[in-house]
Amino acid sequence: MANSNTVPGAAVAAGGAGAFDRRDLDWYVDKAVQALVFLCGISAIVFVLGIFIFVFKEGVGFIFHHMNVREFFLTPYWFPSDADAPEYGSWR
Repeated sequence: MANSNTVPGAAVAAGGAGAFDRRDLDWYVDKAVQALVFLCGISAIVFVLGIFIFVFKEGVGFIFHHMNVREFFLTPYWFPSDADAPEYGSWR
C-alpha cells in the first residue's frame, strides 16, 4: 500500500534518478566551452615548450663551439657584429 504522505513525482523533483538524465542546451554548451579551454591550455603549453626547445637547439652549438665562457664573464667589451673577431663580454 502506498504512503498517503508522498506526492507523485516527488522523487524526481527532489533529485531522484530523473534529475540526472536531463541534458539541455546549457549542459552541452558548458561541455563544449570546457573542451575548448582545455585544448587552448594544452596548446599554449605545447607552444611554450616548442619555443624553449627551438631556442635551446639553436643556442647550444654557439655556447659550446663559438663562445669562450671566460671571455664572456671577464671582459667588458660587447661587439657581436664584428665579422672578423666578435667579442661577447658582460663585465660592465
